Amino acid sequence: MRSVENLQAYYAIIERIKAKVGRLVTNNFLFPQAIERYISLKRLYYEEVETGVLFYIDEETYYHAYYYFAKSSSLAFIISPKEKPVLIQHIYKDETDYKKDNFIKAAEKSLINCGFEKKDTQRHAVLHQPEKLSKSVAQSVKRIQKIFIKEGFTYQRVGEQQLADVLEFRKNIKEIPYYQLPYFTNDELLSEAGEGRLCCITDSTGKILAARHLIVEGQKAYGWVGVREEYKKLYGMAVVFLHYALEYIIKNDIKMCSWVDRNNADSIQYHEHIGSVWTGHLMDEWVLQ
Repeated sequence: MRSVENLQAYYAIIERIKAKVGRLVTNNFLFPQAIERYISLKRLYYEEVETGVLFYIDEETYYHAYYYFAKSSSLAFIISPKEKPVLIQHIYKDETDYKKDNFIKAAEKSLINCGFEKKDTQRHAVLHQPEKLSKSVAQSVKRIQKIFIKEGFTYQRVGEQQLADVLEFRKNIKEIPYYQLPYFTNDELLSEAGEGRLCCITDSTGKILAARHLIVEGQKAYGWVGVREEYKKLYGMAVVFLHYALEYIIKNDIKMCSWVDRNNADSIQYHEHIGSVWTGHLMDEWVLQ
């Protein structure tokens, strides 16, 4: 793999491949700002193959790969194992596999031949009427705040001294696999915290009981939430995170979106309960160990 030096070089690589193999198909959905960020962090690499080019983003614990392959090749390609796992995502419309674009079907055959394992299929949702939900949640938070005071819990933005503990806590959230956690530098995470997007709940000793990162991409917000198992059902910590996330997205005119595992009935029920609407988009996640 070779490093991509700047955004102009990135587009030049794609144009060169296009001139070489003809019309391209891709699974890339990144904004140019995201590409520039990874280039500036020296975490974007590329690998030319017979059918096109692969771009690899170093997400610290895995590579997130995007391909540009010749459409005429029927996407018969080879991706070799790397020194860390490789993730490839396919986003498509409709829940029935036979409705997938032909290039995705062909790509899946190659992924299987290369040793990739399909890990999950995620359903995409967008929160409907966040203002209405925010008013409802605010009433619950007033009651929860009284419980917090009694128990010695504190909701706060993550500080520099807490960052290592939050990252360690995040690694142990069993519902979130490592390949769904994008890389951020410590400086970026502290900046996220300063904007109110990376927050935690601690007990009276400073122990991390729960944490949330609201990750904004363009005008959409995703992210993760984790709560220690023994605190999940009694204290309403997830509701507190939702309350402040709603305040943020309403203030900044951002859509709150989610990718939800198609087999996670509890999560599907939760998102439908708060008013999320399924967009009909699905995302398959494939990992090469």
